[in-house]
Amino acid sequence: MRVVLSKILIGRPHGMALVLLTLIFLSLNLFSNLALRNARLDLTENGLFTLSDGTRNIVASLQEPVRLKFYYSRSIAANQPGLRVEAQRVRDMLEEITMAANGMVQLEIIDPEPFSEAEDQAVAQGLVARPVAEGEVVYFGLVGTNLVDNVEIIPYFATERQQYLEYDLARLLHNLARPQKPVLGIISNLPL
Repeated sequence: MRVVLSKILIGRPHGMALVLLTLIFLSLNLFSNLALRNARLDLTENGLFTLSDGTRNIVASLQEPVRLKFYYSRSIAANQPGLRVEAQRVRDMLEEITMAANGMVQLEIIDPEPFSEAEDQAVAQGLVARPVAEGEVVYFGLVGTNLVDNVEIIPYFATERQQYLEYDLARLLHNLARPQKPVLGIISNLPL
């Protein structure tokens, strides 16, 4: 094999150029994988994977750190292609929010195995398990907390609410950013 390759590559003037081009290609590929790891480009028509300005404003206005715990039964959902795709979309959106937050949002991804402490935590937080094939249940929800121990949850990322994913996440962050709702008072001469 080595003799054949040397005859092909050394015996022809284009052989060395081919080897050089291959090395350049591999070097550029390695460099782009390392240097552009966090670079993202959303080419969808409606910008499905790009945060809206409103969400960016909510994330930028965070005054205190928010911790997000994404519960997803990855090992159980391995045989559910639709759920896997949806979970990847949720994870990508959460990672996009985390990157836009400049350290104010901490993301933890938890895979609750059956009869584990992580599953007990998911149940205690109020997450909902949904049955899948073979009698197993899958957890696919989010728990958000802030420094004053306010808790907001999305019990389960339902398929019918998939188009509202960014809205649901932005609302959760907004509620955690403003733990006390503003009080509205009405002063009037008219009897109420």
